[in-house]
Amino acid sequence: LPDKGAPRPAPLPEGKSYAACPKSDDEPFARLNWHAPLDLGYMRRFTAADLPMGPHANNTWAEVSHCGHSAFESKGAYFYGLKGSGLWIHIGKSIAFETHEDAALYFLKRPCSNGNAKDEELGIVQCDAELGEIVVEAKTQGWDSIQFTRHCDAFCSGRGAALRGDKRSQLCIAEIVLLGVDGSEACPRGVEFRQGADASQPCVCEAGPLKSQ
Repeated sequence: LPDKGAPRPAPLPEGKSYAACPKSDDEPFARLNWHAPLDLGYMRRFTAADLPMGPHANNTWAEVSHCGHSAFESKGAYFYGLKGSGLWIHIGKSIAFETHEDAALYFLKRPCSNGNAKDEELGIVQCDAELGEIVVEAKTQGWDSIQFTRHCDAFCSGRGAALRGDKRSQLCIAEIVLLGVDGSEACPRGVEFRQGADASQPCVCEAGPLKSQ
C-alpha cells in the first residue's frame, strides 16, 4: 500500500478504461480495474490461462474487499477474495464452485439464461437473472457462504485482447458470497470483520478507501 511504501498508480490516459497488463504475473498492477483497492501495491495475477484457485476451508477467515451500492446484493453480500487487503470475514459452512453457472446447475437444476454475447464468448456466464435464486436456495439448504474460484470477468489491456485469444489479459479472482446478508452497503451489517495477520485483531469496518494496518 502507498502508506507502506508502495507507489500510487498513475491516472489512466484520457479515453482509456483499462491499464496495460503486467509483464509477468508477479509484477504489481499499474492499476486495478475492478472493485478492489485502487492503491493496492501488489497482487499476483491469476488469469483464464491458470487453474482455478483453491477454496477456503469451512469455518476459516478469508481476506477480502467489498464495495457498496450494488442493487443485487440484498440477499447476499458479494466479496472478492483479495490477499493483502487487510480485511477478513469468516465464511462459516461454505460450498465452492468454479463459476456462477455451476452453482445454478447445482441449486436450481438448470443452466443460466443467455447473457452478454462477448462475455459468453470468453466463457463468462454471469447468471444475473439467477443469482438471487441461487443465494436464497443455498441459505435454505443451510450454507453460510458460496465461493466461486474462477470468476474471470475483469481485464487488463482491454476485452479485445482476450477476444483475440490472449488468455493472460482475462483476469480471474475468487468471489465469496455471505448468504442472508444485505451487501448493498460498503460495510454490510451483521458481519464480523477482522484485521491483522491471519485475522488476529478486531476490526470496525468504515466505508471509504480500503487500507491495511
